[in-house]
Amino acid sequence: MYDQIATKVAGQYELFLFALRGLYLNAMAPGAAVTPKLVADVQSAAQRAAESFLAGAETELQAHLAPYEGGDAQNALTQHKREAVAQLRGLINQNVSEAVRDMRLGTQNVGSMLKDAGGSMGLLLQKRLATKNWAVRDTSGRQWEAPKLARVIVRGFAVQADLDAAAHQADLLRITHPDPEHKFAGMVVSVSGADGYPSLESVRSLAFHPNTKAKAVPYVPAQ
Repeated sequence: MYDQIATKVAGQYELFLFALRGLYLNAMAPGAAVTPKLVADVQSAAQRAAESFLAGAETELQAHLAPYEGGDAQNALTQHKREAVAQLRGLINQNVSEAVRDMRLGTQNVGSMLKDAGGSMGLLLQKRLATKNWAVRDTSGRQWEAPKLARVIVRGFAVQADLDAAAHQADLLRITHPDPEHKFAGMVVSVSGADGYPSLESVRSLAFHPNTKAKAVPYVPAQ
């Protein structure tokens, strides 16, 4: 389930980037006059594409939460969704801002680099435009391909949402994992930090990171 929603939203981000690339390449084509009006028009169109992506992504996140609606975890899960959407918006803003900045500076304007370029040189310049780096940075400053980071964000959302939903069902949770030899497989943790059990918070970041395969299920001790 984690991978399904993460892959779907990452694919939607790819479609957004495809639209943004098209806007950018049309504006920065050889000989194009990058006027303030053109920049504003591209920025406006990019923002519309961004809002469309974000609306679709939020719909996917909400669908993931649907089984938990009306439960005790509702507020916590809604907060996870808001945080994930805000992070995705941050990635979008990075991509759009960089494209607009490059247009204003003319750093990728083929027309300004070489007028009427043809032959192999023209192909080389077209390739430079087509391979523009659309990378983004995470909160630690590390550079990512934007769809890959979007995937991490959404997968992390799903992991934490499912975990908090389970945590509102019972105080004791058992960690399951596809690998029975995994160090967290079978561990029982306490949401409240009850005596005799590790607390959920003490293992949350280690066991339930965005790439995890672990899940938490309510646990009832044998009588």
